[in-house]
Amino acid sequence: MDREAKAVHELQIEVKDQGNPPRNAKAIVRVMVTDVNDNTPVIVEPEETVLSVREELPAGTEVVRIRAVDTDEGNNASITYSFVIGEFCTSHLLFWTRFLEIFKFSSSAIALHKYCTKSRLF
Repeated sequence: MDREAKAVHELQIEVKDQGNPPRNAKAIVRVMVTDVNDNTPVIVEPEETVLSVREELPAGTEVVRIRAVDTDEGNNASITYSFVIGEFCTSHLLFWTRFLEIFKFSSSAIALHKYCTKSRLF
């Protein structure tokens, strides 16, 4: 069963005895499917994978807003945003150190933390 496909199933149950005359009863059983964390969050904004930032923008300028969705329910749909500096990035550690000094990440937006010029980043 997949809660995202169908969250509630109704089954009709009938019981009969072997008496004479036979007696029966019917009931509807409602099965509620609980959610498991089976869906991956999907980034829906921005659609672009490359971000251009004009140099000399003032501090506090929002440069991108990130929005992701998860079709799970409750805590399973809760999304946390963060920067990840992985194995690929270690060879560019100086770049990422400067990047994180200049850009500030809060909730789902990235804004300039400090005044930015091309020479400060590269």
